[in-house]
Amino acid sequence: MVDWKLLSEPDRSRYQTINRENVEFLLNRYNRVNRWVIADILRRSRYRFPDKPAVVFGDRTLTYAALEDDCNRVANSILGLGVARFDRVAILAHNTSTTF
Repeated sequence: MVDWKLLSEPDRSRYQTINRENVEFLLNRYNRVNRWVIADILRRSRYRFPDKPAVVFGDRTLTYAALEDDCNRVANSILGLGVARFDRVAILAHNTSTTF
């Protein structure tokens, strides 16, 4: 919120003409952090570039559409195990070293 002690008298009067609802709206609107999750980025990429390569590993190439389909299959399998939405899931995978 606004620290009233730091404002000059003219600024205080200006702020007092704005009702609390508008102040809350402005604070939420302009102080909000956009939080993108990987699924959002992938979904957007699939929409914009469905046939473009998303992942190339060796001789295997996945398009954004195929990658999202695979990710959705994995996500639905995890949900089937009882993990709820917004739960955190750790991933343990082997490191791979590839020379490009």
